[in-house]
Amino acid sequence: MLTARVETQADLLVTARAAYRRGDFETSYAAYSRAGSVGPLGLDDLDAMAIAAGRLGHRRESTRVGELVYVRLTRTDPTAAAVKAVELGSAWLSRGEWVIGQTWISRARALHSDAPESPASRRLAYLEAVGAAFAAYAAAISAAARTELRAAITAADSTDLPLLLRGAIQISLTAGDLDEAEGYLRALEAVDAADDVLRGAVLVRRGRYREALTVLQAALRESRYETAEAYEWLNEAHRGLGEIG
Repeated sequence: MLTARVETQADLLVTARAAYRRGDFETSYAAYSRAGSVGPLGLDDLDAMAIAAGRLGHRRESTRVGELVYVRLTRTDPTAAAVKAVELGSAWLSRGEWVIGQTWISRARALHSDAPESPASRRLAYLEAVGAAFAAYAAAISAAARTELRAAITAADSTDLPLLLRGAIQISLTAGDLDEAEGYLRALEAVDAADDVLRGAVLVRRGRYREALTVLQAALRESRYETAEAYEWLNEAHRGLGEIG
């Protein structure tokens, strides 16, 4: 009787590494994923998996694995961790996630402050300049948008009001006006349209990370919420508690 050979983690890693070297990222990512389900991956393999995921367009998975690489590097090689933080910051900024991107750029600067000039340090300086320009632009846009939105909310009927209030909360968060964001949250609750993801986001921005985790984890159990957005705020709460790095 013939028996099927079960691939070990070592077998899967041989396949993944070989596929990665020849640019077959689909095979490489699939093999790394299977190997990771068997046991922990080494640092180089995790990094390769993150790159393979990115090449396939799996941006969230690439970022998630990249963050694991960053956490490990902070314990063993701060300079390499700074380079990884620059990569992650660039990835978030390219997706329009300015706040999260700036957080990674700040981490990179803290780790890279005394490092000699290098391609990574020049990239970091460039991203800091882009972030500063975007911040000035966003502040101007935000001020105009907030004025227009207040007028629209005053005139809105019961059908449009919840959508406008959610937009107002997001704009207030971008502007850093947490008191205003909480005011809009109360208004949203008053029309029976409470949004736990946005409430969790405000708690994260307040630094009340434990409360934010409770609220966001409850939101993730409800299918009506946008899972990706909830997970991003959940990750921010974990970072605030020092659980991700």
